[in-house]
Amino acid sequence: MVSIQHRPSTQHLLQFEDLNSEASKNLISKLSRELSDICRRADPQNFRDVKIIRLLRGSIIVKSIAQYNYPNNQSQIEFLNKDLELSLTKLFNNSDLLKHLSEALGNVSVQDAEVLMQTAEITNVSDLKPFMSCNSDFANYTLNIVEGAWVCEGPCKSNPGYCNDHGDCVNVKTGPMCQCYKSSFQEYYGPQCELFHRGAGFYAALFGSLGAVLLLFITVTIVIIVIQLRRRRCWSMSSSHESKRSNLFDDYFFDFTDRSQECQLQKYSLHDNLPEAETGMFRSHLKNVDTTSNVKTQ
Repeated sequence: MVSIQHRPSTQHLLQFEDLNSEASKNLISKLSRELSDICRRADPQNFRDVKIIRLLRGSIIVKSIAQYNYPNNQSQIEFLNKDLELSLTKLFNNSDLLKHLSEALGNVSVQDAEVLMQTAEITNVSDLKPFMSCNSDFANYTLNIVEGAWVCEGPCKSNPGYCNDHGDCVNVKTGPMCQCYKSSFQEYYGPQCELFHRGAGFYAALFGSLGAVLLLFITVTIVIIVIQLRRRRCWSMSSSHESKRSNLFDDYFFDFTDRSQECQLQKYSLHDNLPEAETGMFRSHLKNVDTTSNVKTQ
């Protein structure tokens, strides 16, 4: 409650006693406008209006009520209950604001502004619950306090695991609905995305991988068979050539296997000089034969 005393001329005193008189209505209109401007400065977000409840004789004592809404916010409720009175007191003691009020009322003297706070009806945001409701066409919405304020939450919020983490929960008028995750590899379905099956992409990737493994296996098998055939051919050629050379040179050669690029076989010979062996000239090796002779003299 804000009480303001202002002194009009004596001839107007009797007119202001009747709130329905033309003079009272004009004064109340001006006071309401000017007081609202001042009181709104204290809390612009929650200010509602100013009501002039009485004009008393003896100068004129104006009794008014500034109304503020309790917000759905714990910190703002605390401000209204603890700090609003001090804020209003500073405003009504501001000389510039009082001068403006005086000029608006016809340059009358305005003095003795007094601010009185009523007893707080709401001390905590939880006290607002009887005044809160979820006016929604959607089903199963409930009131919950979130970060110091009442909010209406749907079943998707209150039950985050409704879709089993396999889909997005959406609130519709009939209740929660799941939009299940799906891709070319896998797909979830069912009212709460509780069912699952593989997608066409999974089987395509699976059979593609199996086909690649089978192709690799066939390729490796063919390479192994080719290598084995080449080895057999090389051994066959080596055996044939060895037989011919052994018959020709008998005890002088152990192995005359041809060294070709294809077979990569080595040739071994007991002779140091192969050209001589190929021309039919052979040299005896007498390294291990005792060639000395003992001659007796008589």
